[in-house]
Amino acid sequence: MSFLFTHLIVGWITGKCFEFISRKKLSTYTWLFLLAGTIIPDLDFLIDWTFKTDIHRMITHSLTFAVIFPLFVYGLLWLMKDKKSQYCALALSIGITTHFLMDMQSHRGVALLWPSPIIFSYKGLSLIDHALPSMFNSSYQQTIHFLKHILWDTALGIAWLFYLGLRKKIRF
Repeated sequence: MSFLFTHLIVGWITGKCFEFISRKKLSTYTWLFLLAGTIIPDLDFLIDWTFKTDIHRMITHSLTFAVIFPLFVYGLLWLMKDKKSQYCALALSIGITTHFLMDMQSHRGVALLWPSPIIFSYKGLSLIDHALPSMFNSSYQQTIHFLKHILWDTALGIAWLFYLGLRKKIRF
């Protein structure tokens, strides 16, 4: 299961691989959209937490979202006469796609063809199983397991930021 920092790190690695292969530097603006794309699909957690629903990994984790949301952003940037709107929209779409690829590692998978009930995972295809534990109906042991993953992800993120700070790549 991937969390915030893991998604960001995979997005960063994706951007660095692009820079290495193409021998072109991504602009700060493009980096912003790439990294934002890696975490935007999980904004559905806010809806889950606010309204106690269980819609995580549905529409925001679908190919429809990966196409329509970047096109919407492209349209907004185009209206604002932004000359790099196509690069930013593409970076956003790539970030969203890396998010999907990371989330497909878990047992819950991703509803790539939402609203179809087919769930895609590296472990195979399945149908949406509402009996799978979520934040609001999991046991104590499952919650502790979930929290351990969050702590590991946070520690990884802090270590990454510490490394970048030591290398003077970022400043606080």
